[in-house]
Amino acid sequence: MEKNVIVSDANGRRIGATYPKRARGLVKNGRAELISDHEIRLLLTQPPASFIDTEDSSMSKVIQFNTREFDFDESCQSNTGFRGFVTTALGNEEVWEIGDWGWNWTQLAAEIKNLEPNTDYVFRFAMTLGHNDDGREESLVHVHYSDGDAKQAWKDRFTYCIKMSRFKPILSKRDPDEDTMIRVFELPFNTGEHTSVRILIISQHAIARFSRARANEDYASLEDLSYEQWRARRTQTLAADALAREKAKADGNNSGVSMEDSIREMFENAMEDSRAEMADMLEDRIDEAINDSISEFFSEGMENFLATHSLALNDGTSITTKQRTKVLSPDKKKLLTCYGGLKVEDTTRWNGQIPKGWALAVQTRISSWESIYVYKTEKEATDALVAVNNAIKEGMSLIEL
Repeated sequence: MEKNVIVSDANGRRIGATYPKRARGLVKNGRAELISDHEIRLLLTQPPASFIDTEDSSMSKVIQFNTREFDFDESCQSNTGFRGFVTTALGNEEVWEIGDWGWNWTQLAAEIKNLEPNTDYVFRFAMTLGHNDDGREESLVHVHYSDGDAKQAWKDRFTYCIKMSRFKPILSKRDPDEDTMIRVFELPFNTGEHTSVRILIISQHAIARFSRARANEDYASLEDLSYEQWRARRTQTLAADALAREKAKADGNNSGVSMEDSIREMFENAMEDSRAEMADMLEDRIDEAINDSISEFFSEGMENFLATHSLALNDGTSITTKQRTKVLSPDKKKLLTCYGGLKVEDTTRWNGQIPKGWALAVQTRISSWESIYVYKTEKEATDALVAVNNAIKEGMSLIEL
């Protein structure tokens, strides 16, 4: 039988774990109170050591996040972020702030040694930020042993998805200084026959801040705020911003400014700053103003408008919709419509269940890319890119790789 019932003291601090049958006995005998199906709290009249086995006791089996033990994982080539001190709602703290709003992966790693074999441990840390408006961020924590066969260790790893509320934190509070949450996680794992583990923290498409978690009571003065509550508030804010923009646009139209003139002005302003960054600028404006569903609507509306209009900027540049060419993968399993952009990427830098090799990525929307096939060599992927590019130039409606 597994020790899967959390035992906490009268102040709500986790001090160990026990068996379900033993937990029921403690509650029945008046030594503890039932908090949930998977947690009991000891009463003040009872010392913890009376009921919790030595191997499960108190903070000795809790691995606290230590900024000085973590560093960028050298196997990841797109790491971004820094370690430093910041002032938070609870005072000055040393943190790791990692990731960006793009699609680069960032990985923090630490090796924890001198652990006891066949023992339950908990990795405890606080996380701020780590989310964005479009809900496509990624936040993962992997824990695997590091003193054995590396391939088998990765297969046996513990993986926790800590984005949104997919793995529930032990507490979630509103950060009074920022439009975000402070969440404290406790991730359980067992050492098995090993005495050292490697902890890997991954962030993508969002900036995330990690620090040592304080005692639970230190967060008591902060307002409770779950991810669902934060998302509801954020959606309301974005909706209000979108309505304000629609009203401003309507007021502009009523004053004699046409939709075509408004779009032309927007393109001209972007082109004056940087032609190469025009698509990124449009995407940033959408992300800041409206939620994902409105964003999708806006993108489709823009494409439909460009499909029936040809805009001429002041410098003579003509903006028209691109020819759509459908691309069929070599294994006939994927059919994508190419918006125009193509690129080859080394998948060894990626994480997840992606074959190692060279991926041909297709631009399927203004700000969306998707891999259509992973080739074994860079030359094969590059040849495929050239073939698709030539098909687009020739106006072909379909190309089979």
